[in-house]
Amino acid sequence: MRQVNDSVLKVMSVDELYQFKRDCANNKDIKSLLVITVYQFKHGSDATNVNNIPEMAYYFGRLHDLDSFKSLLDEYSFALWSLPQSCISIAEKLFIIGSKFPILNENEISYLEKLYCDTKTFEIMDRMMFDIELLPRSIKKLDKTLLNRKNNEYSEPFLKQIFECFDKNDKLDQSYDRLYVYSRIKNSVIRKTYEDLGLGEYCIIYYAISDEFHKFIQAKYGENCANFFAQNLCFSENNDWEEFKTSSSYALNLKSIVNVARKYFKNNLDSIEEIKSDLAWMYLQECNSENIE
Repeated sequence: MRQVNDSVLKVMSVDELYQFKRDCANNKDIKSLLVITVYQFKHGSDATNVNNIPEMAYYFGRLHDLDSFKSLLDEYSFALWSLPQSCISIAEKLFIIGSKFPILNENEISYLEKLYCDTKTFEIMDRMMFDIELLPRSIKKLDKTLLNRKNNEYSEPFLKQIFECFDKNDKLDQSYDRLYVYSRIKNSVIRKTYEDLGLGEYCIIYYAISDEFHKFIQAKYGENCANFFAQNLCFSENNDWEEFKTSSSYALNLKSIVNVARKYFKNNLDSIEEIKSDLAWMYLQECNSENIE
């Protein structure tokens, strides 16, 4: 293993850094894991530090170094202000568990098991638990093969539910409310706050890019229909709808698409409902095409 310090880490790409971190976990190199995680914390955002802080708390606990942990948090206290309380709570518990590892009681082992089965905390647990065999008993964990489950079949009622969730989420406050979320593992709609979203879980928010949308409409409804949508959805200064058909820089508005569908299909309810199902299908296909490492 190479020497681990900030000068080595700063020249790594994101992918290289995470692979290096995985290599350190495989080699049970807890000191290097801590150096990497502290580096990620110092250069992280609110989104990444939700994971970085609990993970480095565990490593500091394993190394019985409370003073260094407190000193780091005091220096970077500004990075804690906007983090959810759940993140701080997990960090506090993982520090204690790390400092006692592997002599843990049943409540502590069950807590680790809960985190290991949670889509949100599975990733950090899969690194942290590099010597899981030392625990007094084995613990369950999320089957990560399910994260890349390829769902291709969706019932009409489910597609309708997904479309309705686009509008429902638009009316909710993403900072606080329980959102409508698509679970790839369950292939169903669940409710979660944004801060609790985990791997394979997607807030049901509509987005489509013009070129992909055009290809889909053209393949299913024909050239005339696809051109009608392009002409009516194009909003560039020069109204170049031919460019719109091949561009990946136009993000389409859901309501605008439905309004254009009403014009083209002359308010035929069955055809409009089919377009809505098409939009839900495109969203689900995009979610299921992601490769989760």
